[in-house]
Amino acid sequence: TVIVFFMSFLAVQGYRKKELIVIGLCFISMVFITYLLVGIGAFVFLYRLEKFWLVTKIINVSIGLLSFVLGSFALYDFFKFKKTGKTEGLTLQLPLAVKNQIHKIIGLHYRVNKAAEGNSQKRPLLKLILSALITGFLVSILEAVCTGQAYLPTITFVLKTSHLKIQALGYLLLYNLMFITPLLLIFFSALFGATSEQFSGVLKKHLLTVKILMAIVFFGLGIFLIWRA
Repeated sequence: TVIVFFMSFLAVQGYRKKELIVIGLCFISMVFITYLLVGIGAFVFLYRLEKFWLVTKIINVSIGLLSFVLGSFALYDFFKFKKTGKTEGLTLQLPLAVKNQIHKIIGLHYRVNKAAEGNSQKRPLLKLILSALITGFLVSILEAVCTGQAYLPTITFVLKTSHLKIQALGYLLLYNLMFITPLLLIFFSALFGATSEQFSGVLKKHLLTVKILMAIVFFGLGIFLIWRA
């Protein structure tokens, strides 16, 4: 939803397709880099705790229980959406305050004052790239409120299944590549004319399947982490 809003906002502000490509790719690249660094930091922290058996066990059990809670939320969202057909009020989504903050950040960096600047074509490419990187970083940190729900259990899962640091890094790279794949697909679809209404329609059409899959992943991670703890 963030990348859809971002691309729609840029189009309304009058940015050219060349500028959209540069901004979009830089934004997505920074999302990838930010989450990868966050993942490496969390992994190193948990890896060092392996020496403290009791602390590690408490953390593993806590994250396992959290996974069960999140799985229950996913099931709640499944039945709520099935009953109402509306996305409002679903549990596992970005809080409204975070969404508003993300919109504010995007507007701060990319709202065009046409009276002062004439049009977006006068903006230096380097400034657009720098703004995209800053925006990607800030948005990623804010989105961690939501994405961290799956990321932290996944990192713990990787730690419990990978005995080699290089192998663990490979898994983190794979996870984050898969994480930005939908962003890339939506980004290029938007470039070729897909609208936010179409994206919303696709999301609603498959939301029940997504929620069931999320529940299965969360319950699976919870069982595994508590079992291994």
